[in-house]
Amino acid sequence: MNADLILCGWSSIANEAMYLGVPAIRLIKKNEPYYHDITDMIKTVDNQKELKKFLLRDSFINLLPKQSKKILKNFYHTLDNKAYQRFWRLV
Repeated sequence: MNADLILCGWSSIANEAMYLGVPAIRLIKKNEPYYHDITDMIKTVDNQKELKKFLLRDSFINLLPKQSKKILKNFYHTLDNKAYQRFWRLV
């Protein structure tokens, strides 16, 4: 991925960007329900003023969570192409 920053809403693209080492910001309304896991530590913004503050930075790399590898391992620890085997064991 060749990007300095990813802006998204409720999609999983923010997690995928973190996986690739690209900072991301979720554009959300904080007074509405969250449709993602807030433990992923991806920065959220809910107003223009706050977004502008982040966009005027020289670098976005500090928007990556410090524990991004640990967070990713927690979310994607079973990406091993064996999901179908686990599924059939449960059935």
